[in-house]
Parts: sequence; C-alpha cells; structure tokens
Amino acid sequence: MRMAEKISLLIFLFVLSSRITVVSSQLCDGTGSFGEGSPYAINREKILSSLAANVKMPNGFYNGSKGDRPDSPDRVYAMAMCIDGSDPEVCSECLRVATNLLIHNCNNESEGFIWFPYKALCFARFSNRSFVGTHDTHLLYSEHSIGLSRLTEFEENFSNLTVGLIAEISSGKKASTKVEALTKFQLHALMLCTLDLNSTECSACLRESVGAYHKDEYLIRRQGGVIAYPSCFFRWDSYPFSGGFNRSSNKTSTVMFVAVVVPIVAICCILFALVVILVIRRRRSNPPPDFANVPKNSLQYDLKTIEAATCTFSKRNMLGEGGFGEVFKGSLQDGSQIAVKRLSKESAQGVQEFKNETSLVAKLQHRNLVGVLGFCMEGEEKILIYEFVPNKSLDQFLFGILHITLRLTL
Repeated sequence: MRMAEKISLLIFLFVLSSRITVVSSQLCDGTGSFGEGSPYAINREKILSSLAANVKMPNGFYNGSKGDRPDSPDRVYAMAMCIDGSDPEVCSECLRVATNLLIHNCNNESEGFIWFPYKALCFARFSNRSFVGTHDTHLLYSEHSIGLSRLTEFEENFSNLTVGLIAEISSGKKASTKVEALTKFQLHALMLCTLDLNSTECSACLRESVGAYHKDEYLIRRQGGVIAYPSCFFRWDSYPFSGGFNRSSNKTSTVMFVAVVVPIVAICCILFALVVILVIRRRRSNPPPDFANVPKNSLQYDLKTIEAATCTFSKRNMLGEGGFGEVFKGSLQDGSQIAVKRLSKESAQGVQEFKNETSLVAKLQHRNLVGVLGFCMEGEEKILIYEFVPNKSLDQFLFGILHITLRLTL
C-alpha cells in the first residue's frame, strides 16, 4: 500500500473513532393513550413544540400546561430544563431535538420523559397529570456498558462517589459531578434533579437511583451506566462524558477542535511535507539542463536577441531546413553575421541531447571548422548560434557549376 493511502486510512479511522455517541434516556408510559388528532394530541404537540423557546438561561427551567380546564382530561402538563451552566443556544437546540423525539417516539402515550445529552444535558417531560414538586420514580430507564474485573476496588470508589454526590445535592446544589481515580481508569459521575424539587425530594430520588443500581444485576459493577427517572438523573462512566463535564459550547468546541481538527491538520501538514520531499527528490534525480561543460567563450543568448537578429525567423533569412529544423542567417546589433540553427519543436531531440550537442560542438574549436558562438534555450525553443560562413558548404565546391576555364583544363 502506498504511503498516501496508508495516511488516508489513518485519518478515516481517527475520525471514525472520534465520533461522539449521543444516547438519550427516554421512556414512554403505555398505561394511558389518546387518539390521533384528539384535543390531547393537539395540546401535547403545541406545548412540547414551545418548550425550547420558553426555557431561558441562566435559570434554564420551565413548566406549564395546555388545555381548557385544570381538571380536563385533555389538559397536558409539561416541563423542560437544561443543566446549570449550559450555553443558551446549545440548550435550545438540545430541547428542540429532545421534544421532537418525544413527539415521534411516544406516539399516542399520555406520558413520557427524556434526558438528552446533546453537548449539554437537557430534559423534557409531558403528562396528563400534574407532577410539580414531588419526586416521581414510577418510570425507570436504565442502561449499562461493559463489566469490570476489579470489583472490590470499583465498589468502594462507587460508594464513596454516590455518597459525596448526594451530600452536595442535599446542601442545595443543582447538579453535582465527581471523579474517583481507580487503578485502570477514572470514574466520572453526574447527579441532578429537576429544578421543581427541593433538596429533600431530590435526595430521596437520587437515593432510589443508587438503590436501583444495587438491585439490578445488569447494572451492578458496570464500568458505565445510566439510571433515569422522570425527576432525577444519575450517570457514571470511565470518561468525562458529554452533557455532564462539557456543558458550554465554547468548552465543547475547544475539546472537539483539539481532539479532531488539530490531529487532522497535523496529518495534512505531514502529507504536504511528503509531497514536497518527493518533488525535491525527483528534481534532483532529473536536474535541469546545465551548460557547465560549454566553453566560457560560448554565450547564452536570449530569445529576443535571436528574434531581432533573424527578423523573427523570417523566411527571407532562411538558409536551409531539414529533419532537425531550420537554419537562418542573422545579424547582431554589432553588425556581426551569425547562422542560427533552430531545432524543430516536433524534433525527437530532448533537452539532454541538445545540451550534449552544444557541449560537443563548442569543444570542437578549429580554424577549419565552423565555430559555435552560443546557444539559446527558452520555453520550447532550442537554438544553436554559429559563425556565419558565406561560402556555403563543401558540396557546393565539389559538385557545383564548374567555371569554363576549369572545364577546359580537364
């Protein structure tokens, strides 16, 4: 596999492993139901759709109802909140998603709730009965991750963690997070209640959460898990999970930037450096044509000078042509006459061959040989400049028209 393909695969695997999984704690009560298009259904959709706009930070809490009369069976009670410290925009976005999930998943149930960890933890609930001020544990949602090998160590730390969290909640704190260091990982935990509960009701709800943990064989001694009631929420895991430990959008953005963007930029820089190295190596293996071997008395002319000398390679100045190209007569500014051999652009002769020819011809300096004055190589043009010989070539002397006197002597 090529290096570029390997690096691309690493980028893909890194991004894939960096995705944040959002798991909502949601439950619908199937004991009561309503018909589609009924007054209760209409009231439920109206109040749930308005929750995101009604929850304002920093308070981050709203409860209300929708219906004709307090005792009407069509009246819907609803509540929504975001965890303390949430960014207002993140809170609104979280609640919009959460309420849409409730409407969709609790299709015709008369009661339901959701704890949704979207950047910042948010909560939404609806019911056909009033529930404000009293902790409610008649609906339980639980979830767990992998088991543990060091059970004794985990149990001791888990117990210390939950006792400390409930103590902080009892003292009036809205939400509490703690971290306990274990041998192989750190145990992170979050506890909070809905803001309509006082500290006594909240503590009672959270103690029931811990009790539910010890009663459930699928939860006990698990590295991570969630216990969610309509009135309180408890989560623990081996990493600082979203919604509990990264509550503001700025913090979340910073973490995501450091964890995802920076490594990708670094890998892109490495790829760029590899490309530069490959280009440099290729150039070194195929160096540009140099004329170090050309004698110093041979000059490199620029194309403009040659064009001026030959009237831009005028046909009137052409001395001859062949498979290699054309030869022109030219006149430099100092009045000296030159012969210009212009290699055809369609010629198979390459740059290296041209360089070799220039070096070879320039070395052959003799009084009986036509001397090379220089060369020109710009763009696709490859040109040799020779001394101009007015007497043409040797064949003209050997096979040309003989003078009458010479004929008579033969």
